[in-house]
Amino acid sequence: MKKINTQINSLILFISVKLIHITIILEWHIICYFILNLNIRKLKKIYKSSPDNKNIKVLVFPKSGGLDDLISSQKNYNKRIQYFTMPRYLTKKIFQFFLGENLNDYKYLSDDKSINKRKLLYRNFLVELLKIFKRKFKLNAIISFNLFYKSDREIQEASKIVGIKFLVIQKESVHSPIEEKIIESIYKKNSGKFKGEKVAVYSEAEKKRMVNSGIVNSKDIKVIGCPRLDLAFNYQKVKPNNKQIIYYMIENNRGIPSWLYKIYEKKYIDNFLKHKNIKKKISWKYLDKIICNNLIKFAKKNPSFRIIFKGKTGIHERSQLPSSLPKNCYFEDGGPGHVFLKSSKIVVCFNSTVVLEAIAAKRDIIIPQFKKLDNFTKQFLLKFNLEEFLVESEKEFDKKIKLFSNDTKRKKKFSNNKKKVLSYYLGNTDGNSGKKLNNFLIENLNL
Repeated sequence: MKKINTQINSLILFISVKLIHITIILEWHIICYFILNLNIRKLKKIYKSSPDNKNIKVLVFPKSGGLDDLISSQKNYNKRIQYFTMPRYLTKKIFQFFLGENLNDYKYLSDDKSINKRKLLYRNFLVELLKIFKRKFKLNAIISFNLFYKSDREIQEASKIVGIKFLVIQKESVHSPIEEKIIESIYKKNSGKFKGEKVAVYSEAEKKRMVNSGIVNSKDIKVIGCPRLDLAFNYQKVKPNNKQIIYYMIENNRGIPSWLYKIYEKKYIDNFLKHKNIKKKISWKYLDKIICNNLIKFAKKNPSFRIIFKGKTGIHERSQLPSSLPKNCYFEDGGPGHVFLKSSKIVVCFNSTVVLEAIAAKRDIIIPQFKKLDNFTKQFLLKFNLEEFLVESEKEFDKKIKLFSNDTKRKKKFSNNKKKVLSYYLGNTDGNSGKKLNNFLIENLNL
């Protein structure tokens, strides 16, 4: 039944995309509304109706990570917010009709008069559309998970004009030192001011970047921490499988600002580098290959262990591993990674927020490095400063796995250094961010 529903929803979305441009050309706002409405679904995990029928209707533009934050909080605290989702693909299509591919998430400001004129046309269309949403759907608020998404920028302002609150729970805040410098400059010079109601961020560091750059007023931004990290804190109470290893496969460009090369000239990005090396290209691909090979070798020698290679949808593929794997090795693509964090005692990861989740869950962590990094390469590493987790040789890698799997009594201390890292990046050191997000929603939805 679930598969049939998914197929029906996909068909509705396909037809909607084909029709939506016609409604814009003919300025059929009401027909556009009905088409969009056909794609709206209850967010059943956290949907609630109050007995007195004084409900608040909130439309969520879903995005992985951010949606996990919202669900993590509201499944425990929601009393009368009716949450709905609508595919972000639809708002992207409306945006593309007016503005094509002329703008980017992290470069929204433009000096081109024709582009700015089209922004205004897009906003005016949204105003008329949102008026209908407010009248017919009784929409009170919209939630997005990044204030820089280009298709959302005019929705922010149109919502304010109509009287619908536009809230952002900012899910992007974990960057390497070099990315932090670049991003703050982009915030200041190329992004434009936030036009919605309020923003919630994970950390004081991200709040400071946004306020200093002038994109958000200090009164309109609140630090709540990362709500989905609450779940990792709860895993401290769960006894994991001593012989289960989870390897969160490395993203080749994690911490490297190459994702910005599509938007800005490489010369502009390279100006922010403290240590320069024009000829050297950075990628963590070599390290991922070494780790995979070592884990497969370990699996062959130790068949009682279960080893999971956790990939990320759109980034990792089964083909990155040998076609024939030992029976105790498994590749998992997509879905939330915390499911495996719960059951695994040993976590292998590198330059990733998974390190922070594993710290909160009090799991044994291995951060393989395997070769000395020069100063140029080090500036792309997240500032974890957790030398106790580093493994610098393949021999030490095997030794640590065996040590951790046999060690069932050692209590892991929640050191000040670990708290400092969690606080800096995710603003959550006590597993209480879900409640803070709920308070943010109560305050701004007038509950």
